[in-house]
Amino acid sequence: MGGCLSSFHRRNIETPNLWSTSDPSLPSLLGDDLFYVSDLSSQKWKDTVGRHVASSLPQREVDHQEAINELFVTEASHLRLLRVLTVFFYQRMFREKLLSQEELALLFPNLPVLLKIHSSLSESMKTLQEQGPIIHEIGHFMLSQFGGPARKEIQQAVSDFCVNQSKALELIETKLQKDTRFRLIIQEAESNYQCRHHQLKDLILSEMQQLTNYPLLLDNIIKHTDGQSSEHQKLCQARDQCREILQCVKEIVKKAENHHRLETYQMCLDTTSLQWTTNALAAEFKNIDLRSHCLIHEGPLRWRLRKDKTVDLHVLLLENLLLLLQRKDERLVLKCHRKRLWGSSGTWQTISPVLKLNVVLIRSVATDPRAFFVICTTELVPHLYRLVASTPSEKNMWMELLEEAVRRAKGNATLPSGSLR
Repeated sequence: MGGCLSSFHRRNIETPNLWSTSDPSLPSLLGDDLFYVSDLSSQKWKDTVGRHVASSLPQREVDHQEAINELFVTEASHLRLLRVLTVFFYQRMFREKLLSQEELALLFPNLPVLLKIHSSLSESMKTLQEQGPIIHEIGHFMLSQFGGPARKEIQQAVSDFCVNQSKALELIETKLQKDTRFRLIIQEAESNYQCRHHQLKDLILSEMQQLTNYPLLLDNIIKHTDGQSSEHQKLCQARDQCREILQCVKEIVKKAENHHRLETYQMCLDTTSLQWTTNALAAEFKNIDLRSHCLIHEGPLRWRLRKDKTVDLHVLLLENLLLLLQRKDERLVLKCHRKRLWGSSGTWQTISPVLKLNVVLIRSVATDPRAFFVICTTELVPHLYRLVASTPSEKNMWMELLEEAVRRAKGNATLPSGSLR
């Protein structure tokens, strides 16, 4: 960042004895000024251009320049973190074969692509700074970086890098606990001055954090820009583009994380109770594969079977099913329960722990602000599942999610509202 970097004071430190890598897709990062600067985040615009320049401008313009500088400095700081991640972690793991190729791909799936994107963005920002101490407009520039073809490129790159981060963080945690050599090398790398107290997991998460920063930083610039100007309009468009990219990436990451959780649940799923049940609905799901479904929501609820019996549940809301799971040791059990039919002294009904959303109704329990009914209409005698949340707000959230899922499962049919006692 030309104007800013010229004012950065490097610490007089010995160049570290860094390792090299035979991976041609990653550039050499040594000798880069940005790699050795002491602290990017503390650099203020007025300190880089001189007090005489700042004092000649109205305060609104000073604030405007400081907001632009914050955007540029934040981008340079993030680029530096990616280079630290490359040099101190990826390259050493690659050279010393700390991880398999599959594990490296999980932790650093497209690091060269991210480095290229952020290097280009930072270089373009440097070019703007080199044109003079005062930057009047960046709206068109930001639109070019986050709109059109560039939007698709950065959205795809960040999605690819972040989509399996929950698995990546689990891998790191497992290796730190079970692999002594891995733990010692990572601790050594994290203690290096250039890492500035950042742990490996922090560096991996930094890309999503930077994507979150863009609309916030642009909002700050917009706040100090004339609301009637075309620049203000362009900045708002660029901010909205960043928000849409962020939302899209979040949705992709959430979907991948949900699928990963279903993979985990499948491994400890116990459907023994469904193998011998007389309930046709439950028996239909004796070989259920959670991995073929989409997880919408999950969480704890209590199932009130009768006045004197309540069962603790871990409930999974899938795209077309509701699963009432019970935790038992390390297993998640789909267990059928039996309940005496209303008005009957000797007839029992077997109740399925799996419900199809296209044949249920959702109703609030008027006498309990934390409870709601899921009414299954497929049985010869319709059954009411009384589920209880820990708070009224959680109950409302469950009902909203369930009603929306039921609408989709029924082909967007409108459900009548109402309460049952």
